[in-house]
Amino acid sequence: MEIINRINQLRANTQAFLLGYEPEMARIAQERAQEMAEGREPFSHFRSDSQPGCTEKMEFNEIRGEVILVDTEGQNQGFSFSSPGNVDMAVSCWENSPPHREVLENPEYRAAGFGVAQVGNITCVVGILSSKRIFL
Repeated sequence: MEIINRINQLRANTQAFLLGYEPEMARIAQERAQEMAEGREPFSHFRSDSQPGCTEKMEFNEIRGEVILVDTEGQNQGFSFSSPGNVDMAVSCWENSPPHREVLENPEYRAAGFGVAQVGNITCVVGILSSKRIFL
């Protein structure tokens, strides 16, 4: 929740709605962060095995009837080798990168989930933002 609170502080300065926490998005983001931190998958928005990644996985689940997610989605990722557990650094990088900040401030997004995984000195942070809430 620390990440979503920080992003909502940023969004409060814009015309964007504050983000609501979405547990299913957080679960998917956590899975993706863990895969990358463990080295089972490369640091990428896309999986190497052609299986659904984060936002793609939600769309895939929707087809299978497990998750309903409509409209737009965004994904941010952060990776640190030098500061284990430094989630704040990932969020700061997102805020200072125009394309990542655009995702964070997108006024269409209403819900979000974040995952953080740490393996040794590697910390991986994944955020998923969406214009709609998920219903299971």
